[in-house]
Amino acid sequence: MKKILIVTLLIFALSGCTLNNTSTEGGITTMSEVSTEETTATEDENYIDEANIKEVNDNSYMGIELHQDSGLSEEKSKNYGMDCPYVMYPEEGDTKYYCFRYPNNEFPLTVTQISIKDSKYNVFGISIGDDITSAEGKLRDKGYEKEDNPPEGTYVYFKGDVLVFLHCKENTIERIVVSLKIEKEEGVMY
Repeated sequence: MKKILIVTLLIFALSGCTLNNTSTEGGITTMSEVSTEETTATEDENYIDEANIKEVNDNSYMGIELHQDSGLSEEKSKNYGMDCPYVMYPEEGDTKYYCFRYPNNEFPLTVTQISIKDSKYNVFGISIGDDITSAEGKLRDKGYEKEDNPPEGTYVYFKGDVLVFLHCKENTIERIVVSLKIEKEEGVMY
């Protein structure tokens, strides 16, 4: 089984910290190790899970599409990495768009994680304030599998390289995070 590190920023998000995209020291990016029997449809390290990315984009309203280009020049994008991601914010709403290189450092910065706390956005029709039971049903209907042993108050679902984190309080969704699995490469400092 191939081990994949996932950019989750889960502890970061739960702690209430913020990232500053102009800081050279940046915030703390947490990587969680996940191991699945089949990590992608192919063992190719340059594989991009286009079908599942398209599915989440076509069936959700997140303000920006997952895997959308960051818009930074290659020169400017060199200032950002796993320890200091480029972060974009909408003009309105409590949502953040984190840009990393997916599927690995050979690719440009794209939106690889979307953190939603605004009820005007949705992922597969799941919005802030929804009940976790109905949300889990929607994700299962789309073919997402539930991750074993997530942190308390968090439900994690995955399909291919797409992950959906549902952060709840008393069965009510308070935050939705959609993320892509990012592979950690040997010899690359994160």
